[in-house]
Amino acid sequence: MPWPAQAFDRSGDKSFPWRARAALPTFKIHQAGYHNVAALMGSRLSDRQAELVGTYFDHVVLMLDGDEAGNAGTIAAATVLSPIVAVETVELARGAQPDQLASEEISQVLGGFAHDLSTPDR
Repeated sequence: MPWPAQAFDRSGDKSFPWRARAALPTFKIHQAGYHNVAALMGSRLSDRQAELVGTYFDHVVLMLDGDEAGNAGTIAAATVLSPIVAVETVELARGAQPDQLASEEISQVLGGFAHDLSTPDR
């Protein structure tokens, strides 16, 4: 099964927060209760990633670093994804990175987003 399905589509939940650049923050976000989370592994969403997101998910929450690269990456990813899926963004404080946040802070930042939304199978 191709990415992201093999790692992130176990529960039928088709909504997930997104994190750029590295895998470590995805574990912290998962531990905070958000189980469908993926890393860009860079600051740019590839065309193939966008295609796979559209195949497996209905809703994306983008949460990239609170720096210039993260802000630019958020805008670029939202532009590519918005014709495909519902997109919401989380703006972190200037200089903040998801891996620097404690689980409680992650829950506070993502508090308005449901942890497990079930959607019909495609």
